[in-house]
Amino acid sequence: MKKRLAMLMAGTMIVCSLAACGGTTSTPKGNTTPEATTESLAGSDWYQGVLTDQATKDQYSFHQFKDINGDDVPELFLSTTEADFIGDEDKACVMAFVDGEAKTLMEIGGNAGEKFFVNEDQGTLTHYSRMSGEGHLEVFTLDGGELTPAGTSDTYGPQHDPNGSNSENTFYLDGEKVSEDDYNSFYELNANDANVITYVAIQ
Repeated sequence: MKKRLAMLMAGTMIVCSLAACGGTTSTPKGNTTPEATTESLAGSDWYQGVLTDQATKDQYSFHQFKDINGDDVPELFLSTTEADFIGDEDKACVMAFVDGEAKTLMEIGGNAGEKFFVNEDQGTLTHYSRMSGEGHLEVFTLDGGELTPAGTSDTYGPQHDPNGSNSENTFYLDGEKVSEDDYNSFYELNANDANVITYVAIQ
């Protein structure tokens, strides 16, 4: 009876976790929601409890794994689309195994276009977003179950720079105006096509 009750509680916790993974903000999540226990989501296979839960399949059809911080416990990416490009009618999120629980780190979607990139060599997660006339990168490291900002870049087309009228493209790193070459170096390091997250169907 106790074992059955524990299993029911774990299933309920997974549903709560996935409900938190359905938003549209790109802001890293700081609160750990009630989720499955270590017993039901053990170690490197923690994601199995999430992927087999009906709440996941009701919201997402595709997934991918990447070990962002090199701790041999992969992070789980979920998406409503197979494409790497998350459009304004799509959504995606990234989850991690933190202190025995499945935790939502970031949710994206609802904008003109967004992507996730993971550079496993430098241990970073990059969120790319674009709107008409502008593009943005947010780079994060993952430590202790938290995403920590590690750099930003912004580019604006003519007449789109919020810092003033511009007749040509402008480029920024961490809020400071830079050359196109400096911007391109940062972009290639953090948003290289080889590191973009692509998705496969949840079975």
